[in-house]
Amino acid sequence: MALSIVKGLLEQYVQSLFNEGIINEQFSHIQHLKMVGRTEHFVQLINTYCLDVESILAQLASSIDLPEVDFSKLAALAAEVTERSSRFLLALDWTKTEFTQTQNKLQVLVQ
Repeated sequence: MALSIVKGLLEQYVQSLFNEGIINEQFSHIQHLKMVGRTEHFVQLINTYCLDVESILAQLASSIDLPEVDFSKLAALAAEVTERSSRFLLALDWTKTEFTQTQNKLQVLVQ
């Protein structure tokens, strides 16, 4: 009985987060992935980011060693790393902020 009450409270809380705009449909998608055994989804996204950036950095390193350097190609590759990194850092910062807000709300709920 207590478990059903806690589940109900959790569902209400998640709905309130959705109503406030703190979470969106992506959260539901991630929850679904978690339910079907794909909890490694976030780790996979981070690994993909790291592999992509490593690949771009390797391209940069090999391009620099060429006798004739194509600086426009280097600039494009550097811009791609910057773009991917800034998006990643923005997402990480947003996640930290939302986690803190959610943690505070859960602490209030538990009390």
